[in-house]
Amino acid sequence: MLSLRSKITLLSIFSSLFVVIVLYVTIIYTYSTEVFLEIDRDLVKETRNVINLLKFDDNAKLVLDQKQIGVNNNSKLSSYGYIIRDKSLNILRRSLSMISYTLPDPDILHIKAQSYKTIDINQKKYRIYNSLFNQKTNFSRELYVIQLMVSFDYADTKISELNRILLWSIPIPLLLISLAAWWVATNALKPVKELVSTIESIDASDLRTRLSTNRTDEIGQISSAFNHMLNRIQNTFKSLTRFTADASHELRTPLTSLRTQAEVILSKKRSAEEYKDTLQNILEDLTRIERMISLLLELARSDAGLIQYELKKCNISELTEQWVDHFTALAEERKIEIKLDIEKVLFASIDRTLYERILINLIENAIEYSPENTRIQIRLDAKQKLFEFQIADQGLGISDDKKEKIFERFVRLDQTRHHFQGSGLGLAIVKWAVLAHKGVIQVKDNVPNGSIFIVTLPFESTDNG
Repeated sequence: MLSLRSKITLLSIFSSLFVVIVLYVTIIYTYSTEVFLEIDRDLVKETRNVINLLKFDDNAKLVLDQKQIGVNNNSKLSSYGYIIRDKSLNILRRSLSMISYTLPDPDILHIKAQSYKTIDINQKKYRIYNSLFNQKTNFSRELYVIQLMVSFDYADTKISELNRILLWSIPIPLLLISLAAWWVATNALKPVKELVSTIESIDASDLRTRLSTNRTDEIGQISSAFNHMLNRIQNTFKSLTRFTADASHELRTPLTSLRTQAEVILSKKRSAEEYKDTLQNILEDLTRIERMISLLLELARSDAGLIQYELKKCNISELTEQWVDHFTALAEERKIEIKLDIEKVLFASIDRTLYERILINLIENAIEYSPENTRIQIRLDAKQKLFEFQIADQGLGISDDKKEKIFERFVRLDQTRHHFQGSGLGLAIVKWAVLAHKGVIQVKDNVPNGSIFIVTLPFESTDNG
């Protein structure tokens, strides 16, 4: 397979050859046209010379003034043949060279419109010029016709000479063009080779290397685009590395707890009550591990685009009330009041499972982070083509520097802010579910204290996953 440099060189040569051929044809055509026009101009000129040399002798015979022939050094009359006719087209005189030729009779009525004619005689081309002229005889002025003929040999010779010159000269510019194309291709591909060399040196162990972007041409654009791609890959790789490390840490903690509890309970004989308490703790840790694994699998499937969701028309007011009722017992156990402000009978096209994920995680999160004897305010209303779900708690609130980070995976607030250690994945699931609906989620301060989570979703999303 040809290299890119060879392809560029060949393309340049073929392009140059095409230009040379076009130029060659143009020159030949232009030169040929000019040669034939010169022949026609000479025919007119020599016709005038013949007419000027014509005279009548004492016997009223039309003859050429032999004394004047050759006086005009610019005359080419010797190369021409002529025939003189009267108005009835009877031949009155012809040159010696025309004795063996029979020319077609001219049409006197149209001779001015058809003064030139090309004919073939013995497989050779000749050009004829027909012209009318008046000549004074001894008694009156009569109308005559003159036919002047010349061979195309002169034109063919000049065109052949030009052909030879051009054909001999074509290889020289082609050779120069080929060398120039090779040099240009070599220098043009030099930055590409450097680009390839730099790219080949990049591996997963070090994604910090970047290509030079100090060029403004296409190479610079490619380098800039490649650097942007590297930035995305590096960020994804860092996120994956952090995700793996965090997941390992989160899973190691409950597994270590399980191991410790099992070792302690087996270290000596225990009572039935102690076995029961230990098994209860082990069950809670296993439940936590199961929940975390489930969330990790869900996030992994969402990242891979494996979760298919389907938008269907649903009464979101009724669905929201159902899940609030589901968490009412848990809220009452924590001495937390839930107050509802839901617009009745709101229908929207949503994926029921994803919307339930949003409700479950936000309501559960609000309950876990709310102190006793506080209130959670839940609102649902419509705004133009959007509906808005709000949940406000009266906890310690969220600092501004963490309002965006809390939606990242394994990011949790201070341990003192809640009753149990969560997985740090719930809000990441919420954000993904909101984005899947082409919606927006944001966090605001709840005056005088606490936080407000606001989810805005369109009544209908334009596509589904």
